[in-house]
Amino acid sequence: MLLCRLKGIDKNMNNVKNDEPKIYYEYNLANLYDYLPTFGVWKRKNLDLINKPFMEGAKLTDGRVLEFATATGMLTIPLARMGYKVTSLDISPYMHDIVRDKLKNEEQYVSENITLIRQDCVKYCADEPFDMIAIPDGMFIALENQERQMECLRSCNRNLRKGGRLYFDIAKPVSIAMSHPECLYKSGNYITYKRFRDKDGIPFIITLNTSIEPWEQRCDLKYEFKEYQGEKVYPDIDISYRYVHYGELVLMLEQNGFRVINIDTDFFFGRYFFVTAEKK
Repeated sequence: MLLCRLKGIDKNMNNVKNDEPKIYYEYNLANLYDYLPTFGVWKRKNLDLINKPFMEGAKLTDGRVLEFATATGMLTIPLARMGYKVTSLDISPYMHDIVRDKLKNEEQYVSENITLIRQDCVKYCADEPFDMIAIPDGMFIALENQERQMECLRSCNRNLRKGGRLYFDIAKPVSIAMSHPECLYKSGNYITYKRFRDKDGIPFIITLNTSIEPWEQRCDLKYEFKEYQGEKVYPDIDISYRYVHYGELVLMLEQNGFRVINIDTDFFFGRYFFVTAEKK
């Protein structure tokens, strides 16, 4: 039944035939995002804790927040509920579809407080600068190389007022390495198996292949899905991170016109950095 449902979805997305594999991939990543054990599940269970420093930062603004990387709206919607006007960018229209679907269960004022823009954050130029930019979900290290990360910081500087603040969280490289130490000492992938249920409650087994390249500061994740006692109906999802070290992070911020206010090295049980920086 699930296979038929997905085939129906695929048929409705045939307008741009040359992009079908990419569209199918992005559609499924968006729809699975909140349910993946290594992503959405732990975040939904700890949402107040993870969002707390962003919420504290929003109190220092004029009521407007710029968000780079909407994802499925796990920061966007709570900010809007609190009365903030959130302009949120994401490059994937399917992520925004998930947010719009969630907003159907919210009061009308929440939707009215959110402006969703499909755009690459490094290219964005606001009509009026903001007091705050938030980059949640560890999305900074989802930018594939240092050049893109530097472009992102330049974009943050461009879209902030003088004295405006940038807030973001990123996974520590030591956290990644300690979770999968085998990846550092032998070639090939480290394979783990996890269970999860998608949004329809269908049980799946995930085969997760993890590899870490310490010299390139890259962590590659490959998810393979198989329904219990059923067919493989979701395509593989490949995700790469370019993680950064503490000293490099400080230098990158300073080179792009920021003064580091604080880097919380104990954030989220010590697994993440939480960064607060101010435009000079």
